[in-house]
Amino acid sequence: MQVAPGNDIWFSTLENHSYRVSGFNGAIKQYKNLIHTDYPDKEFPLPSINSFIGNKNQSWWAKVGNQFLHWSEDQDQLIYQHKNAFGVPNSSEDRMECFLLRANGRLLHSYGRKIYQLKTNGGALDTLPWHNLNHLQMDPIVFMAEDNLKRVYIGDQSGRLAVLQEKGGQLSVLASLENMGTINALHQDTARSTLWLTTSKGLAQLNPKTFELSWLTEEDHNLAQETYYNAIPDESGNLWLPGNNGLVRYNPDTKAFHRFTTADGLLSNVFVRNASLRVPKTGEIWLGSKNGVNTFHPKDITLSDFKPNISISELLVNDNPFEPKRDANKGNINEKESLTFNYQENTLSFRFVALDYSNPEANEYYYQMEGYDDERVYAGTRNFVRYPNLPAGDYNFKIWATNSDKVLNEVPKILSLIIIPPIYQRWWFYLLCLVLVSAILYAIFQYRLEQALKVERLRVKISSDLHDDVGGMLSGLAMQTELLELTASEETKPKLARVAEMSRSAMSRMRDTVWAIDARKDTLADLIDRMREHAEETLAPRNIQYGININRLELDSVLTTDVRQSLYLIYKEAITNVAKHSDGDTVNVDLAEDQTGFSMSIHDNGTVPKKDYKTTGAGLSNMKMRADSITATLTVTSGDGYRVLLQRKSL
Repeated sequence: MQVAPGNDIWFSTLENHSYRVSGFNGAIKQYKNLIHTDYPDKEFPLPSINSFIGNKNQSWWAKVGNQFLHWSEDQDQLIYQHKNAFGVPNSSEDRMECFLLRANGRLLHSYGRKIYQLKTNGGALDTLPWHNLNHLQMDPIVFMAEDNLKRVYIGDQSGRLAVLQEKGGQLSVLASLENMGTINALHQDTARSTLWLTTSKGLAQLNPKTFELSWLTEEDHNLAQETYYNAIPDESGNLWLPGNNGLVRYNPDTKAFHRFTTADGLLSNVFVRNASLRVPKTGEIWLGSKNGVNTFHPKDITLSDFKPNISISELLVNDNPFEPKRDANKGNINEKESLTFNYQENTLSFRFVALDYSNPEANEYYYQMEGYDDERVYAGTRNFVRYPNLPAGDYNFKIWATNSDKVLNEVPKILSLIIIPPIYQRWWFYLLCLVLVSAILYAIFQYRLEQALKVERLRVKISSDLHDDVGGMLSGLAMQTELLELTASEETKPKLARVAEMSRSAMSRMRDTVWAIDARKDTLADLIDRMREHAEETLAPRNIQYGININRLELDSVLTTDVRQSLYLIYKEAITNVAKHSDGDTVNVDLAEDQTGFSMSIHDNGTVPKKDYKTTGAGLSNMKMRADSITATLTVTSGDGYRVLLQRKSL
């Protein structure tokens, strides 16, 4: 298809029919015959024309195989030139050809791997060699174009594109691009300062300065990568792209994309290479397809603004047709605003349809299950979605649809869904479990508290009974022994004195035991009072001064029975040893707690005489045993006074 001088449009069909459309009044004339120069009085059938060619001197030609037909305006006929223009066999490779009318008026014709220059003079045509392209190692050439800088673009059938510059009779290679696919057309977009290349791999953008190539993809540019035969611009900045899958209108600036098909009035969805153009005078676009020629003006193409409603045509529950089992679910599903299912009915499938019947196959859909999908999902023309094993909860299923012209209805169809959780997942079940666990914990706490109180009461009772009963008996025994001693013989008095002393010692030990188990004496302050009381009873009669120093200790802190008793008995043993064996007159007791832990130090200023024999006393071993029982360390030294040091990680 080509525009001839005078804006006439010529095109040919595979059925050996050629047509001319008048650029003046649009009248169409069919040509079936041609004139042979050797037989001027006879007409011959016109074969299928491969290409139409024109130049600036108003000469118009048609190409049939290796032969050229000249158009005679006077005779209104195509005249056969009996000449093999290239002098080579009419092989299949030779048929790979294309033409280029350059800005300087020269007409180039590719033939196989070579390019010729056609020189026309009226009805005569000669071929001249152009440049030798052997060094380019091109495959048969299928594409030629020229930009406004007079650079020639040559593409071969292997997908290679060479950019050539002719200057001073020499030809230089500016760029060579590989893997382009079959190149079909080049359009220079001066407004965007770029070149558009349509190929069998899609639409590509070529920088005319750097020759950097970038492909337009669906992901980045909203354009499908498929075969396009041409990129025809219109006055609105759109590119019209005929191909093998309908006609695409694309705007590179806004990335607006729309595909027209037979449903929109096209004669075919498959167009033909080198059979599309824009008429310079009128702006009309002509597209040749397998079923005929479509013509239109871009400004006359408008899209439907109808925004279709959406209907849910089918609902499957666990892959079975939906059958309402609850009164709330009964009725027409499209009239329902919500549906309720139990946790076992949690695989839901939906089929939906846009209520636009102009071209239903072109309607596109979006959907989103709010509460499950993070964002809206584009489904294309697919109108079915399946959600397997939806968790229990509340959802809003939303559907959007476009009409056949891709106008989107922004108001979605909404169906609220409730999937009831099992009993063990409901809020009141969690609350009941919380209450039950709290009750059990409270019962355990109360039980342990009651047991602790029982122990405390038992300790108080035992300590009171020991103090009142046993203490009274021992006190009475000591008093009776002392009275008997007054009237006893001299021989008996020492024995009675010994009994009285043992009674008082037993009473003292019993008081220590009573104090240790008395639950009313569990604080640190009670321990210190008892220590001070023992020091007063033991050291004061011997004129030994003492001091109890407390550093960073909480007097109200409660001590366990074993810790309190062990600390006191170690202290008591140390004070007793000072009273019995030391010749000092001062004892310092230090109780402290710091970062390293708790410590108790008992230190006097006297000396302990060394004995020449081994004693049988168990005081030191008992102190160490008690220190071990409360995980404490005990150190006893006598170099600089008698000193007992107890250390523990905490009180």
